[in-house]
Amino acid sequence: MTVSMMRAAMAVGLLCASAVGLEWKGFPPAPRQLATIVIDKPNRRAVMFGGGSVTEGRSDVWTLSLDAKRRYTWESLPTSGPTPGPRVGHTAIYDPVHHWMVIFGGRSGMSSLSDVWALDLGTATWQQLTPTGTPPSGKVYITAVYSPVRRSMVIFGGVDEGRGYNDVHELLLDSMKWRVLAASGAPPEARWSYNAFYGSGSEWCDRLIIFGGQTPEGQFINDLWSLDLTPGFEAWHELNPGGSVPEGRSNCATCFDTVARRAYFFGGFYYPGRFVFYNDLYMLDMNLLTWTKLQPMGRIPSERRCPGGAYDPWNDNFITFGGETHAGFSNESPYIHLGQDRELRWQGFPPAPRSVATIIIDELGRQAVLYGGGASGNFGDVWTLSLDGKRGYAWESLPATGTAPTPRHGHTAIYDPVLRRMIVFGGRNGMTLLKDVWALDLGTSAWQRLYPTGTPPPGPVYITGIYSPIRRSLVVFGGNDLYTGYNDVYELLLDSLVWRKLSPSGPPPAPRWSYNAFYGSGSDWCNRLVIFGGQTYDGHFVKDLWSLDLTPGFEAWHKLIPGGVVTEGRSNCATCYDSVTRRAYFFGGFNYERGTYYNDLYMLDLKTLFWIKLNPAGRIPSERRCPAGAFDPWNRNLITFGGQTYGGFTNEWPYIYVGEAPDRHDPGPGQTPSLQVSSFHPRRVSMRFLTADAGKVSVRVMDQSGRVVRNLLSGTMASGSHVVTWDGRDTHGRLVGSGIYFYYLQTGDAQESRKFVLAR
Repeated sequence: MTVSMMRAAMAVGLLCASAVGLEWKGFPPAPRQLATIVIDKPNRRAVMFGGGSVTEGRSDVWTLSLDAKRRYTWESLPTSGPTPGPRVGHTAIYDPVHHWMVIFGGRSGMSSLSDVWALDLGTATWQQLTPTGTPPSGKVYITAVYSPVRRSMVIFGGVDEGRGYNDVHELLLDSMKWRVLAASGAPPEARWSYNAFYGSGSEWCDRLIIFGGQTPEGQFINDLWSLDLTPGFEAWHELNPGGSVPEGRSNCATCFDTVARRAYFFGGFYYPGRFVFYNDLYMLDMNLLTWTKLQPMGRIPSERRCPGGAYDPWNDNFITFGGETHAGFSNESPYIHLGQDRELRWQGFPPAPRSVATIIIDELGRQAVLYGGGASGNFGDVWTLSLDGKRGYAWESLPATGTAPTPRHGHTAIYDPVLRRMIVFGGRNGMTLLKDVWALDLGTSAWQRLYPTGTPPPGPVYITGIYSPIRRSLVVFGGNDLYTGYNDVYELLLDSLVWRKLSPSGPPPAPRWSYNAFYGSGSDWCNRLVIFGGQTYDGHFVKDLWSLDLTPGFEAWHKLIPGGVVTEGRSNCATCYDSVTRRAYFFGGFNYERGTYYNDLYMLDLKTLFWIKLNPAGRIPSERRCPAGAFDPWNRNLITFGGQTYGGFTNEWPYIYVGEAPDRHDPGPGQTPSLQVSSFHPRRVSMRFLTADAGKVSVRVMDQSGRVVRNLLSGTMASGSHVVTWDGRDTHGRLVGSGIYFYYLQTGDAQESRKFVLAR
């Protein structure tokens, strides 16, 4: 059997093992307006249905966990049974008796709808309901409330075929019957797109409260009404609140806090010959019947109409979703804490759409850190993503202190585990070339500019740096200076802050930039820079594979000839490396020669040196170039962020689970680390060890007399599998003689040693 046949045979088993359960996740709901959100109390979650543009609706269902231990992240809910047609302008309530979400009406295209559907929230099964009686005349742009006293869904007003209404209907949920609800008193004038909630507590118990809306005459009003739903005493009352009354408007996100008896209204719009969207926040105190315009601190959501809204009673938050902004439809989900225990501040903003950002893994903080990137301009912000598997993925802005770097893209960043900092080098801002070096302390969130001596790389743009723990350096290959491509190698010594040029043996790769790179580890790949593809100086997009051995004194380039097939040369993939399985993953990228963006996913197995194209099930991210990527070792996910799609820049962060490591056996808390000498080489010996928790780790080589020959590692490490390699030299760089030596590992209170023989 030839080597290529052996590789192919090994790859078949590898592909079968890797493809199990392979599916992209983390997609947010598509941008939309006029969606409905109900609170499913037994499951402690919000449930969103439908919405879309004015003429094109959706029929998908999404859930948002309201567990205080988890971050807010929308997840698609697969449903069964016949499905309601896509729609906007409908209404929905939660029926606590049947555990249903009940929806009514709306429009699909230019057609109004009068159907009723129930989604069983226990089984996620749809069924169409067929009530008797006459449904409401106004079927579009309505808001229903659930009356527990009447066991009914109550609907006021609405519009159909250009005609507005002000009648009241209710759907009796036990007998499945529509009936007109006659109320005494003068009713509000006909309207639609009003804002409504169900009042409760003392005198407001069992009341429908409505505010504002749009009249048939095109007026946007700001009156306030209540409808007493007490059986036999149904009556309209116009209310005259005090305080700072909002301007007339429709289509706010609305919620009601039943404990504090306060309603909240966000956004909305009116049309005085042109669209005016709002992003202000009002509170209506039903105890005092007083309006207050609230003034949140910090960033405010952009102006928008028709966002969805609901109250999270467990976390005391007003949650919103989407709406139409001046820039188009949104899928943002900002929320605001309403309690008195902290300042009033909007939260939940994702990073802005961008490409060519960087992500590093903060091992001690168990988080991913996103920095910079570009779109129409450049970014200098910092975001973190908790990798605690119990809380869910959600990006959070990191307010950094100190003088910040110039915003940039095309830079590189690494994690320095010894000092727990992110090191940033190079990039560009417009046509300005940047060769500065910065450090962000991830313990204090403070920026500091570093001033290395020596000559920095000439091509500091569109590069990828890696951290070599053995060299204690940032290693950078190639790049460009906006005009010329390079193929030289530089390193920044992180302890002495000195730039120096490396001179590896062997022919180097062709000059290039925007290549894909990672730091190889384990067995024969320990302390290697591995690069794939990129764009060359003559404009070609290549698919060659190279490794640079970074063993001190033995630096050397090697062109690799992997098995399998990568169909086309490309640059700017999201790239990550799993050091436990020794597999690299590449997502997306582009080839300018072909005018093609990619959304395929490739795996490079370094144990077999074989390429495999993976074929995940389900939804696939759209084609994109320049997404950022990193590997989450705790949850074993390839995480990505952003990039440029055919439709523009994105801020999606799809991720994919790549499977458990077959050879990973982490020790439990407090147990001794698992230590083994994993590979021998004429010039070096590698050791693999496993740690249960993140923390300080030291590794030394000692001789039989107990003398320390070399300190190999001293710093903080994440939990999991690690590899450290000794090149057979002492602390002065001198080769030692053959003999018996010991690896000595200490992590926390645990320590262990292993004996090995070095034979030259």
